[in-house]
Amino acid sequence: WSSDVCSSDLDSKYIIPVGVAVAAIAVTQPSVSVIFVIMSLLYTLAECYEKGIKTLRPLVTIGILGILLASTYWMPTVIKYGVENTKRGIGIISSNPGNIFGDTELGKVYTVEDYLFIQPQGNIDQMIGVSWVFAIMAILGAGICIYQLIKGKKDAYLTFSVMMFVFGFLGTAGNSLPTYLRLYPYRFWIFLAIPVAILTGIAYLKLEEWLPKYKGLLLIAFVSLVFIFSAINKFSVQTAIWPPGVGYSSVEELRGYFQMK
Repeated sequence: WSSDVCSSDLDSKYIIPVGVAVAAIAVTQPSVSVIFVIMSLLYTLAECYEKGIKTLRPLVTIGILGILLASTYWMPTVIKYGVENTKRGIGIISSNPGNIFGDTELGKVYTVEDYLFIQPQGNIDQMIGVSWVFAIMAILGAGICIYQLIKGKKDAYLTFSVMMFVFGFLGTAGNSLPTYLRLYPYRFWIFLAIPVAILTGIAYLKLEEWLPKYKGLLLIAFVSLVFIFSAINKFSVQTAIWPPGVGYSSVEELRGYFQMK
C-alpha cells in the first residue's frame, strides 16, 4: 500500500518507511527476499503500464534505500563467513544435491490433484493446494482481468493480479522446470494464495453483477463450498497435535541464539 502511495502521489514521506521495510525483509527473510524482489518488479511493471515511466523514480529510490540498509548487515556477514557459507546458512544451498534451493518437499513435482484438492495430510507448517473452488474462481477472475485489459483498460491492480497469478503458479511448479528457474516451490504456495484470493474476489463481485437477483444465494453457496472443500482440511492440519514423543526443534533458531551469545 505504501509503495502504491509513493508511485501514485509521489509522496516522499512514505519512501523512507518502505525502504526500511524492504531492508527488514532482506535481513529477516533473506532466502524468500528473492521472491519479494521479483514481486516488486512485477508491481513496478504494472504501475508503469498504467501511469507511465514517472512511477519508477520513487520505486527505484525505495529499492536503493532498502539495499543500502540491508547491506549494513549482510556485508559484514559475508566478510566474516564467506559467500558460500552465507548462502548455505540462509538456505540457498542445501545438503541435498538435487535440492540446491533448500525446498522442504525435496524436489516433489505437484500434480493437478495437488492444486484442486486440499491434501488431508501435509506438513504442519504449510498446507498444499488451493481447492477446486478457489482454482475455478481464480481462473475466472484472471479471464475477467485479461478481457478488461485487452479491451483497453489500463489498471495496475488487474495487471499485477494476473502476472502474480502466473508467477505464483510457475513458482509452485518449479521442480518441473530447469534448475535455474526454481525458487523454493514448496514455499510458493503462500505466494500463490495472494493472487488466488484477489482474483477470486474479482470473480465473485462479477458474478454478483451478472446475477443481481441471487446475491444471497451466491454468498451462501460460496461460503459453504469454501468451508467444505478448503477450510475444514486446512483447519484440521493447522491445529493437529504433535504425536507422542515428537518435539519441535529448529536448527536455524538455535543457530540464531548461539550467534547472539
